[in-house]
Parts: sequence; C-alpha cells; structure tokens
Amino acid sequence: MKLSYEALMGSILDLRRTGILTEARFHQAIDGLNQRHGNSKQDMAEQRRQLVKEISGLARSIERLLDAIEDGQATPALKERLLTRKREKAQKEAPSRT
Repeated sequence: MKLSYEALMGSILDLRRTGILTEARFHQAIDGLNQRHGNSKQDMAEQRRQLVKEISGLARSIERLLDAIEDGQATPALKERLLTRKREKAQKEAPSRT
C-alpha cells in the first residue's frame, strides 16, 4: 500500500493533536524507519552533500550556458541544453514527496 505525502502528514498531525504521538515517539519512529531502510544519519548527510554538489555543478553549467548565449552563441542545441540543465536542477532541488 502506497500512502501519499499529504495523507501521511494529515495522519501524523492527527496523532500529535490527540497526544498519542509524542515528539520523542515521533523521532524514535523516524530513527527506526531510517535504520530499517539503511538510512543512517551519516548516510543521509553524505547523500545531502552529494546532492548539494550536483546542484552546484548544474548551477555552474547553467551560468556557462547563459554566458555563451550572451556572447552570441545562441544555437537551438545550446538553448535546449540550458532548458535541460534547468529542469535537472529543479528536480534535484524539489523535495521528494512520494
């Protein structure tokens, strides 16, 4: 069964309001899920560092493509590469909500 992000958040907020889910229990559950799925805090920190590095690389690529366009090298292929890099960057910056 796949649960939507909105449904999950609604359920969590309901449990918090009723007092069933305390902050300590919430963090304990998250830690348990992370361990169960192999997502240690170190792994998550490394994933974040890698994502920041990839986003920075895409931002530099976008800047270089914009510079080339400003210098008069605006070919259709160059414009398509720019749009592709912008889409890739937006996807990496967007939080995953599945």
